[in-house]
Amino acid sequence: MTNTTLRPLGHALLLPLAASLAAGCVAEDHVLGERTETVVSTTGGTALSADGLVRLDFPAGALGEQTLIVIETLRGTGRTGLLSEVYDLRPNGLTFDKPVTIRFEVDSSEPVAIANVDEATPSLLESTYDSVTGRVEAELAHFSSYSVVPAYDPCAGKVCGDACDVCPPNSSCVPPSYATACNPGNQCVRDVPQLCGPAPAALSVFPAALDFGMVQVGASSTLSFKVRNSGGLPGMLTGTSLVPSGAPFTTPSLPSVVPAGGEITASIDFSPVAVEASTATVAITHPDGTLLVHLAGIGTPQPAATSTEAFQQLPPARADILYVVDQSSSMADERQTMIDGAPWIISELDARGIDYHLAVIPTSTHGVDSSLPFVAPATPQAGAALATEFDIDEYDLEYEIAMYRATWTLSRPQNSAFVRTDATLTVVFVSDSDDVETNSVQDYVNAIAAVKNGHTVSDVEVHAVTGGATGCGDAAPAPRFTQAAQLSGGLSTSICGSTWLDTLVAPAGPEYGQRRIFRLSQLASGGGMRVFVNGVEALTPSEWVFDTDANAVVFEPSAIPAPFSSVIVMFQPRP
Repeated sequence: MTNTTLRPLGHALLLPLAASLAAGCVAEDHVLGERTETVVSTTGGTALSADGLVRLDFPAGALGEQTLIVIETLRGTGRTGLLSEVYDLRPNGLTFDKPVTIRFEVDSSEPVAIANVDEATPSLLESTYDSVTGRVEAELAHFSSYSVVPAYDPCAGKVCGDACDVCPPNSSCVPPSYATACNPGNQCVRDVPQLCGPAPAALSVFPAALDFGMVQVGASSTLSFKVRNSGGLPGMLTGTSLVPSGAPFTTPSLPSVVPAGGEITASIDFSPVAVEASTATVAITHPDGTLLVHLAGIGTPQPAATSTEAFQQLPPARADILYVVDQSSSMADERQTMIDGAPWIISELDARGIDYHLAVIPTSTHGVDSSLPFVAPATPQAGAALATEFDIDEYDLEYEIAMYRATWTLSRPQNSAFVRTDATLTVVFVSDSDDVETNSVQDYVNAIAAVKNGHTVSDVEVHAVTGGATGCGDAAPAPRFTQAAQLSGGLSTSICGSTWLDTLVAPAGPEYGQRRIFRLSQLASGGGMRVFVNGVEALTPSEWVFDTDANAVVFEPSAIPAPFSSVIVMFQPRP
């Protein structure tokens, strides 16, 4: 907010002047004039001189407090070389938090500038003049007395190739000589003969040092740098060399000219041939000197001979789950828990968006035909349908043949609709006793894997809800079931606990369809193993571990590769 008043100063100045004349004194520098007083707040404002030829613009925040701004017009000062009256701005010496703009209205066909005229020699401000509007502007850092003066231009009217004017006699050049320009205080920028025209080429490099870090012997790494020209003329490059010439770095290829105000980019390769640190320097010569780019890199050993296996992550949310349930009388309570929990299982899978196939078979062949009905999302009343599948006939056997039953059922051609090529297959054994088959557990795990697409598959898991390796409560030890889970990277849950029903949906957890387990077809030693997901190396053990028993890379839940990701495993085969 501003409040402006015009206040003539005739009486205030005439009284002192009359007194001095009456005393017989000659008054010097007593000037009649007029002034304006303007209150400007911290939010900014404008102040005008009494004649309207000077304007001050205060941006918001320029003043720290509300201030009375005085512009006094001093007429008839007798100063030579001025193109306007002198305007005294007060409070004298007032400074600003943000620049304040001063503008004069003038009429001049030649370049002009605003000058601080407090001293005998005017000090020019960096000014802009528009001869069409007749306005010259500058930014003020503080208050003083200001006027308009001619703008000195030693190269005015000259063309490129002409010598500029001799610096004025009051300049700092001793003796005066030709110069490209003088600053507003007539101080020579150069005291040697110069020609008018654009600034010469000014070349530099960025960055001036390239560190390639560690690179395996036989491999290569590339970094780039720029040659910049901040001058007004093209820069000439006369040569490029590598010192020492035998260092394992390439010599960059550069054009011979860097455009004015432009830059060029060049690349350098580091290809170590030995396990050692290497340094070198690229020297780029030009007419005014040499530009240097310092190079450094370390050669590291090549890895031992490795094998590589590649995988692709499956699409998400497709689960084929076969429940193999003990039908003995000792399991009646557990089977009832499964029957009662069937609607919950379906609701959990639906909530996770799982496209499921769920099938149930007993651990024996009693009362079993070769068909395998299964429950899917499209099954009417899927929860009740799954409960019916869990309600298998009770039958007591002296021994369990659950693993055989699982592989036999899955391998039947008429059951091929249950196992989908783009879904993960999981077999869940639920029993209070162990499998008693004589074939090795690994053979059965391989047979289950073969149902999918061969022994190299890594999208098959086996889970066990049993008495565990040592047994619990009335449940007998189940080392074979436990081993099957371990070999496949699956879960082994105690049937004596209260949360074992969760294992029935664990195969279709949030990460389901995004394989955690990637089984290798060739036995790996584990040492020096490296895993890459979509070309980026995954870290161990924070992202994955190698399960020696399963001969598989197992990802942590938080680091499971996204659907369709490529997974590359590099490893050293076991001797």
